[in-house]
Amino acid sequence: MSRTLLPLLLIALLIPPQGASASAEPALLEMERLAWRSARFEASKLLFRLKLRVELEHLPAAEASPLLWRPPGEEGLLPRGEQVVHLRLDSRVAGRHREVELWLDSADGRVLQRTSLDHKGRRSHFKVHRFREGGVVILRRRPADGEEAERPPATWSDVRRKVQSWSAGAGAPSEPNALLPLLAAAPLERKGDGITLPFFADARVIDTRFEVVEEGQGSYRFRIIGEGGKGEKRKHRREVLVVHASPEEEALSFLGLEGKIEVVLDRRLRVPLEIRGRAPVVGEVTIRLQSVEPAGR
Repeated sequence: MSRTLLPLLLIALLIPPQGASASAEPALLEMERLAWRSARFEASKLLFRLKLRVELEHLPAAEASPLLWRPPGEEGLLPRGEQVVHLRLDSRVAGRHREVELWLDSADGRVLQRTSLDHKGRRSHFKVHRFREGGVVILRRRPADGEEAERPPATWSDVRRKVQSWSAGAGAPSEPNALLPLLAAAPLERKGDGITLPFFADARVIDTRFEVVEEGQGSYRFRIIGEGGKGEKRKHRREVLVVHASPEEEALSFLGLEGKIEVVLDRRLRVPLEIRGRAPVVGEVTIRLQSVEPAGR
């Protein structure tokens, strides 16, 4: 996945810069606990095929803020923490290719901005979700025809903008695509630990409860990438936490899995070893870690 694709698209949209917030609040989530910087996952069952690559980095708030879109006439959320977690996901699910970038506030995991590029030929579309207090501003670009679809998304002429709002008491949400780093940063250490987080999905905020239902050890086959990107895929004996994610509504989905999701979390690396849930038509699916690159390598 290109490390600069979506930021360059935003620059091409002539989005003016925005300054960083001067205030910071105590962290609910500990983003510094993220002990990995990239991971790759796969799943296969009948017609369901998934390949996912996740990359993340920590940026100073002052460096990240100018990269965020400032919608005319709107005031987007600014980071309250000293850092912003920049998350990139490149997924291929059931023939659908999507690139997503998220900018998360390190103070509480709320999403500041989401950009997505869906590759569908003439039906491709590029979206920017810029979150603000009590809502989100959405900019969508599509190609007008097949010829335009061959050009960069910043040149697509079918442009629409809309604003969505939610109740004042809903809280500042995160986003389902941020599930992996949020689980890593959440205060989940032993059986019975839990946390409830709000997510923006299906044009509304949906609370989701995460709870550790089991802890123990297990053997899992994956690769730990070392210097130079080398490493062998082999079985590793790991201490794990089994976390149940229970949204208050079935509308919440993650990587094609809907409703309740079970995550086997590596206690030390804080990376999911398995993600289990139900996909439409095919039923129960397990997404497995293929490789992980620890932070600091």
